[in-house]
Amino acid sequence: MTKIAVVDDDPVLLARMVSLIGMQENWRCVIQAGSLGEFFEKTNPESSPDVLLLDIQLKEINSLQHLDKIKKILPSMKIVIMTGYTQDKYVLDALTGGADGYFVKGGKPADVLAAIRNTLSEGAYLGSSAARAVVNHLRSSGQENSSFEDIAVLQDDTGAPTLSPREWEVAKLLVNGLSYKTIAAQFFISINTVRHHVKTIYRKMGVTTKAQLQKKLRIVTR
Repeated sequence: MTKIAVVDDDPVLLARMVSLIGMQENWRCVIQAGSLGEFFEKTNPESSPDVLLLDIQLKEINSLQHLDKIKKILPSMKIVIMTGYTQDKYVLDALTGGADGYFVKGGKPADVLAAIRNTLSEGAYLGSSAARAVVNHLRSSGQENSSFEDIAVLQDDTGAPTLSPREWEVAKLLVNGLSYKTIAAQFFISINTVRHHVKTIYRKMGVTTKAQLQKKLRIVTR
């Protein structure tokens, strides 16, 4: 029996994850918590999880700052960070802090299951965004005064802003009039994650309103 713990402060997303895990053969969610404090309270030898799915931002707490404590209490447990953050700094902080996997929210349920299985079988998991962050770091590690922020926003050969596949999907739904709540439900993510995607999209596209984004998308996709 594979024992899994989920910590996320979004009750809707937490319930979905617990339900998804419960549908898998020989998997059981032994701990579900909305905060790290609750997770620590529920941890005991009988319910010691094999893997922890951990959201980065839990209300006012950055969970990456507590990875060392988690590893000391449960050294054999794998930790997969579940987040909407794709910036290189978050990925690298998570991996150097002790996380075994980094999964960007917004994929299909099957992607979440694959992240868990790969972490358990291979010992680690990196989604495409996380892998790109590692590559960027390796490429820039020998350069003086380089920073993760300097390489966070890339452009393709046409000069058009490079949005991730998920950001493109969110942007298209947004300009088509879908609400944050509807977008969140469609992509199996929280409303806060949608807000984060929209903020990133606006920054990369150099806009501040949905009308400006709609106009910019027409130009970029011509």
